[in-house]
Amino acid sequence: MKAAVFCKSFRDDFARLPRLIGSWREHARDFPLLLSVPAGDRELLPEAAGGEGITVVEDEAYAPEIPAGMDGWRQQQVCKLAIHHTGFADAYVMIDSDSYFVGPLDEGDVFAGEKRRIVYSKCFSVFEAPPAENENLLSLLRAEGRPAVGDAHYFGLAAGRLDGFAERLAGYRARAEQAEASGPDVPGFTAVDRSAWLFDLFMIPNNAILQPGQILQAAFLARFEEFMADQGMGLADVIKLIPWEYNWYAAYSMSAHAEMIVPNIALILHFASDAAVEAAKAVGVSAEMIGRRFPILQMAARHFDREEF
Repeated sequence: MKAAVFCKSFRDDFARLPRLIGSWREHARDFPLLLSVPAGDRELLPEAAGGEGITVVEDEAYAPEIPAGMDGWRQQQVCKLAIHHTGFADAYVMIDSDSYFVGPLDEGDVFAGEKRRIVYSKCFSVFEAPPAENENLLSLLRAEGRPAVGDAHYFGLAAGRLDGFAERLAGYRARAEQAEASGPDVPGFTAVDRSAWLFDLFMIPNNAILQPGQILQAAFLARFEEFMADQGMGLADVIKLIPWEYNWYAAYSMSAHAEMIVPNIALILHFASDAAVEAAKAVGVSAEMIGRRFPILQMAARHFDREEF
């Protein structure tokens, strides 16, 4: 396949899959849907997860062995970084079970001629409350047409650099090992704290937005895995050090393969609270408006209970 939709799911999120799959059939069925689940959960999949255009694969069939004790949040990140091992497609539009399609998906969202798109912009597509926090996002929602890559309001970010990477990585690995030896609650070493390390590791601008969601290009994933193996790290080691798979992928890609990439704003508009949904509606954001700009809408599971905008 040239491009596919990829969803990594598990039993706790299966109740949301029928909505996702129904919306995929309506808006994006030209992109085959690859659904990955743990082997032990496969028999629990809802009936909607069958049918034409849907392929189910077990995590264990393509992902590296997960270290004992790694939590589910990190495990699914390892799977996403390893998806190229399935050989299913050249590129994957990432979507989670708590998301659904609200607009069309087309090849131009993934490729730009001979070049590849990845999420790398100045526009954070997580809607915040109050609405004043969403200036760039609201201007995008209200605009006509896709912003040009040369539009400095949304793009214009420098590529990263790999010179000195090995030395910087060694420093962060040493800091992590020291913190872990001191105990689990060392200030400054949470997952969120560690996410900032990636900007320094790959020398990318600290205002670069690399998610929610990503456009995973199989060739870049394969080269990233090889690059990190040369540093003595497997994919599970990578996520254990800094658990932000999309950020690893995008930062590496824009450092090692920038000449092959056209930066993109995320294809997902993300809500993580009722307050954010109500704030969006209060300033005139509608489902129709969202669908013109974002093909995918995400209602963050385990953050709030609402499942549709």
